[in-house]
Amino acid sequence: MQKRCQTAMRRLAARPYVPMVPDGPLVLVADALWLTLRRQEYTLYDMAAKPADSNTAVFLEPVLLQGRESARGWRQVIGGISPPVRLRIAGLVSDGFPGAGAICSEYGWIQQRCHWHMLMMFGGSRHPKRRSRKLLRRIRDLACQAAWLVLHTTDRERLSVALGVLATLVPMVPHRARKLPGVIRQFIADCDSGRSYLTEPQLGLPTTTAAIESLHSRIRAITARVHCPESIHRRAACLVRLRPTTLCNPGNHTQN
Repeated sequence: MQKRCQTAMRRLAARPYVPMVPDGPLVLVADALWLTLRRQEYTLYDMAAKPADSNTAVFLEPVLLQGRESARGWRQVIGGISPPVRLRIAGLVSDGFPGAGAICSEYGWIQQRCHWHMLMMFGGSRHPKRRSRKLLRRIRDLACQAAWLVLHTTDRERLSVALGVLATLVPMVPHRARKLPGVIRQFIADCDSGRSYLTEPQLGLPTTTAAIESLHSRIRAITARVHCPESIHRRAACLVRLRPTTLCNPGNHTQN
């Protein structure tokens, strides 16, 4: 039985995969899964194409490359997308992977950063028993709340106030949290790419990479005891062929 399953899996993975992507402008949702196999690093690059007027995305062929996630790897993977699909892409949703901004500039795409990844940078360990740590916790909480408002508000005045709060918090951060000021400054610099779904509503940009994250969860589940790169890529390819679409809702444009 096991041999039959393996044979069927090889045949399915070897079958040419032509994603049935609807007509019209597209948004590319992209994320990578890091793997360590036989003491070597690999990256599984996964993408889905979402029509601007739909809440369903179509998975593209997963690509497994040796080495860490890199701008070079993403350029290779995106360059391998079939021209009929790639030429219709108008926006990119990602966690801000290496080279994402430059790739968007080269292709003329709108960049939308994943809100979950942008906000998680404000988290950290919390020790409420120590007064200094309590101060740091309050600063982190306030910074996260202000950042959330920056990403969601459509009111220009509230946006300005929230950015001002973040800038004011920078010199208040205790020295032991030496990375937090840089995180806040980087967020302020990148906040426009987190608000693209508001400024470009016609693209129907999602605000997270959840569509790919859910795929990665399923891939982890079926490859937990697999340590061969070829087997992992084969299972990922089979999964995409068996379940080629996923729900991918655009960001909410409700007034805040």
